[in-house]
Amino acid sequence: METQAAAKRSFRQILTCAAVVLSFAMVGCSDPGDPLPQQPRTLEPFEETLANVSETLAKDASLIVGGRGDVVFANGRLLYRPEPSASFTLRVFERSAANVITVSDEKTRQQLSAIVGEEQLSPAAWTVEGMTEGGDAVVWARGAVRVSVPLNGPGALQLPEEPCGPPKLISDQFPTTFGPLYERRAPSTCRFLTTSGGNLFIRSDLSEAAQVLTTTGTDQLLWGGSEESGPELNAFWSPDEQWVAAILLDERTVPREPVMHYLNTPPTVDFVPYPRSGEPLQRFNVHALKVDGSERIAFDLPDTTDHYVNILGWNATGTAFFVQVIDRDHSSIDILAADLSDRAFRKVIRLESETYIDTLYTVGPPVAYPYPGSDGPFGDGLLYLSEETGKRQLFVTSADGRSHEQLSEGHGVIHQILSIDEKFVFALAAADPDRPYDHHLIKIALDGSGTERLSPEVGHHRVRLAPDGESFVAVRSTVTDAPLVEWRDDQGALLHLVDEVDPSQLVADGYGGPEEIWHKTASGERQRGVLLKPFHFDPDQSYPVVEIVYGGMQVVHTPRDFYGFGQLRQGYNADPAKLLLRNGFAVFYVDAPGTPERGRAFQDATYGTWPQGVMTNHADWLRAVADDRPWLDLDRVGIYGNSWGGYLATRALIDEPSLYKAAVAMAAPQDFVDHPMYIEPFMGRPADNPDGYAEGSNLRYVEHIDSPLLVISYPLDVNAGFSPSMKLIRSMMDHGKEVEFFMVPGINHRITCCGDEDAHYVYTKMTRFLREELASPD
Repeated sequence: METQAAAKRSFRQILTCAAVVLSFAMVGCSDPGDPLPQQPRTLEPFEETLANVSETLAKDASLIVGGRGDVVFANGRLLYRPEPSASFTLRVFERSAANVITVSDEKTRQQLSAIVGEEQLSPAAWTVEGMTEGGDAVVWARGAVRVSVPLNGPGALQLPEEPCGPPKLISDQFPTTFGPLYERRAPSTCRFLTTSGGNLFIRSDLSEAAQVLTTTGTDQLLWGGSEESGPELNAFWSPDEQWVAAILLDERTVPREPVMHYLNTPPTVDFVPYPRSGEPLQRFNVHALKVDGSERIAFDLPDTTDHYVNILGWNATGTAFFVQVIDRDHSSIDILAADLSDRAFRKVIRLESETYIDTLYTVGPPVAYPYPGSDGPFGDGLLYLSEETGKRQLFVTSADGRSHEQLSEGHGVIHQILSIDEKFVFALAAADPDRPYDHHLIKIALDGSGTERLSPEVGHHRVRLAPDGESFVAVRSTVTDAPLVEWRDDQGALLHLVDEVDPSQLVADGYGGPEEIWHKTASGERQRGVLLKPFHFDPDQSYPVVEIVYGGMQVVHTPRDFYGFGQLRQGYNADPAKLLLRNGFAVFYVDAPGTPERGRAFQDATYGTWPQGVMTNHADWLRAVADDRPWLDLDRVGIYGNSWGGYLATRALIDEPSLYKAAVAMAAPQDFVDHPMYIEPFMGRPADNPDGYAEGSNLRYVEHIDSPLLVISYPLDVNAGFSPSMKLIRSMMDHGKEVEFFMVPGINHRITCCGDEDAHYVYTKMTRFLREELASPD
């Protein structure tokens, strides 16, 4: 049966030929006896679709009741605010008491209004700071305004401002995608390390005057800079606050990329550092600065050409700070100690991999952490993560690097370190061997006495630790089980069921439900996917299917939480899913070999060859799933993705054209040599892997694209860039291929960066395109 998308293209061809025949009496068109294909579906006006998108997403959020509250630990209690954006209602839980104190919205509103002199208060503008020292009142804050509201009775009081406020915003870092950059607070005093004009300053919250630390910074010589615009300064206070360890980042040899601001009058252009794969990187210089300005040490670091350098922090005694030097392709990391006494580096440990080591740069966890004490065999040493066992585990090394010990045991991959104190490390790990993608809380003893799993039940856990380490709150769910919010002690025992999600309104509104499905790849690996059924699902009907893809080597993309939480809550992968489900599509996600969290062997499956075979794995999974689900219409399969997902969406039309009939590629790379150096850890450098880079170019295979493609791109994208989309369109034109293109001015790599209006407009474009191209032929 001919698909609607193919019919539409044929219909356009016939109309074109008919016009030519009438005008020029030319021949060579289709046989007049051939049946006319069906005309494309007529969609509602664009304005109506756009309104429906906004209304649908707002409605969808309201159908999930519970499980999204704010948590504050205070005075041994747990404060839980169920609806922080809409209400002042607060629940107060005691560790040992069964009863729960509920402070009503009305009571808190009345008392806050009486203090601030305002009748209408926005709950979203207020946060719960904690409790008063006696534990009989809750402290609410709005900016510098602080008010204590008693748990029982009247008597609200305005409190003085905090003598030391929070770190201030240095920059929102737009158009980068790393979010706001804040000052770094000193360990024990009211001082903040900040930066301006490439130089470092110390600001005291008790004084408006800033103390100058450096004066040699420029827009290309950045004190406290990092290899990209990260969320924190690459500078650290010593424990006694007498020194600051800082990187001086030299960007003078780094290629620049034009970033166009078309909405300015006249349009303007910025040139941002943008080294593509194989191009020159930044250089790094390591310094220790005496806070009183009396001394500066320039450490003689080996040549940092083709390396990344970051400061990790100071040892417990403040006699040295740690620096990690990462090889450009991430195959080795040297961790060095910069010693103040002899002003020299000493090597602590070297980590190596036959492929690559995950770091923050590859969206992995930090590799190393200063040991929290100075006593014992590992005092002033390092905690570090290593995959030498095949799965990331926690190790410890002595300060001189001569003694090593594995601390974590009995559990799977460690995903994230949450906190470190003098006795324990709390981390998230794959502690359930049957469910490797679920995160569980584990406690690792620093004395080597073992590892405990603190989240005993099945499910994925999103954890908030109490500052004292004596309890935690976890939001626990699976894709099929609605979340529970649980307060547990440091042994994992349940203290209180704090909240539970009620999905009944969602179900009543027609939610079709999810399936978590495992199938083996051709090479035998278990491959996990999630299939979401459309709203008002009827197994006797036939539904088009859309894959929402990321597929990059950095992150797990397939949802592991219940609908409306985690990856299915909001954003450029969640909101499109909700809209497609409402428009009669089934939606699926797959994590194929080459993605993380399953151990080094699974992750390295595509090293140096990505994306070869990736989309075939995805396609094979869907075909296997459809074998016993006849309601999945494999004649109407589309794909949508952002960033590497956009790249794979394009690739799907190249590698699996018999399955994927339409694609939306948003903010997508298209060619590895036209991509920043982010690709190098996973592919090696271009000079070392020319075949892999050539095979990874979608531009090389444009002639194979015969299905509809919508390309969405942003001129302010400093991640994937804007030029890859331009090169793809040029190549499509050169090959006589039809392509639709939509550019969004004023947006960076994330369509969610700058307000709902822009995001909803783009989701409207995406939804209409897939509806039209995958419309039912009936």
